[in-house]
Formats: sequence, structure tokens, C-alpha cells
Amino acid sequence: MPKTKFFIITLLFALWWGGFTFYSSIVVHFGMEILGDHIKMGMITKSVTNYINGIGSIVLFISLPFLIANKKTGENYFHTIGWEWFVLVCLQLVLLYVHHVLASMITVAGTITLQPGFYNVHRIYLLTSTAMWVVIPLLYYRLIKTHINTTGSAFAP
Repeated sequence: MPKTKFFIITLLFALWWGGFTFYSSIVVHFGMEILGDHIKMGMITKSVTNYINGIGSIVLFISLPFLIANKKTGENYFHTIGWEWFVLVCLQLVLLYVHHVLASMITVAGTITLQPGFYNVHRIYLLTSTAMWVVIPLLYYRLIKTHINTTGSAFAP
């Protein structure tokens, strides 16, 4: 992979995983401290997660051709692409669906009301997000290894 493409993929992974980490560990904490309300903070998170999920979808889409291009003769695609990519795609699809379900369980009419079962569905979202947070660096590690095996250096042209 040319140095520029690898650099772009590196930046996108940093934006996805770093944004994910920064938002969940810093912004949510201070947002709760300032707003003092889970529901108000949730309305901000609802918007922010659209961007984080969008970036994640772009990263998965862009990384696939790179992984496929490095397939060795006789190697199956699952081995080439890696379980990490497949797991992240499945988790990303779950997040997109659950986010849609959560959004439909919020009523905004003067006051914000959550439908019954909201927190049970939200728990699924949090568990799925946590699993993604663990697997994202593993996929990036696979990309680095593949790039090094192809070029001989992580930052070769």
C-alpha cells in the first residue's frame, strides 16, 4: 500500500478509536457533571454517535480493499481479512440498528420521554460499543502487520 493510503487509514483509525475513547471517557463525564441529567446528555450523545458510527463505517469500507489486495495464493479470504474485520462489521451493523431503535424510543414533545425498555436496549448498545472498542485496535494491528509484510516497513513508500 502506498505510504499516503496507509497514512490516511492510520488517521481514520485514530479518529474512530480516539474519538470513541475521548467521547465516552471524557465528554460524557463532563457533560453529566455540567448538565446533571442523563437524558439531556443522551440527546447530545445521540447526535455525536451518528458521526462516530459514520467514521467507523468508512474505516471498515476503506480497509477491506487493502486487506483483500494482500491475499496470498491459496489463502482463504477469512484468513486474509481476519476475524477482526468481520466481527467489527457485525458489531457496526448491530450498533447502527440499535441506535435506530433507541432513537425511536425517545419522544420529544416539550419534555423528553423515554419509552419503557429504553435502558435495556441501551445496555445492548453499551456492550456492543465496548466490544468494538476492544476489537478496533486488533484490526489496526492486523493492517500494520499486513503493510509491513508487503512493504518491509510500516512507513515505506
